[in-house]
Amino acid sequence: MTAYPSDYPQPLISGFSAQIAMGVIRAPGATDQAQRRVHTTMPHTFSLTFIMSVVQWGAWYQWATANAYDWFTMNLPTFYAGITEDTLSTVLIRFTSGLMANNVSGSDVQVTVTAESAPSMIAQYLEAV
Repeated sequence: MTAYPSDYPQPLISGFSAQIAMGVIRAPGATDQAQRRVHTTMPHTFSLTFIMSVVQWGAWYQWATANAYDWFTMNLPTFYAGITEDTLSTVLIRFTSGLMANNVSGSDVQVTVTAESAPSMIAQYLEAV
């Protein structure tokens, strides 16, 4: 399993949030719409923002395009980190969107990307409760 390099820029923790798909589909109808579960472990998607120097950008971009669209591990501030009594948890994730890069100064780049966590990781944390 590939791990995110510890010497690369870490995602910003401030403002971290996740979207949790509840896995419910509804049957069309005017009244008493029936619902059913599509899956039991709800997928978690989130936006990651990195700030790095233009110099770091080249190596980071190469690593991301070679590794980040497959499953890899990264320390993230998840809702389940409290189970391990830590602010970060090692999470199995993959990028699911293109990279949005903005030049925030003459020497810094801000990169935003959408990612998802592996359902097996979510189940692992929930079983620990």
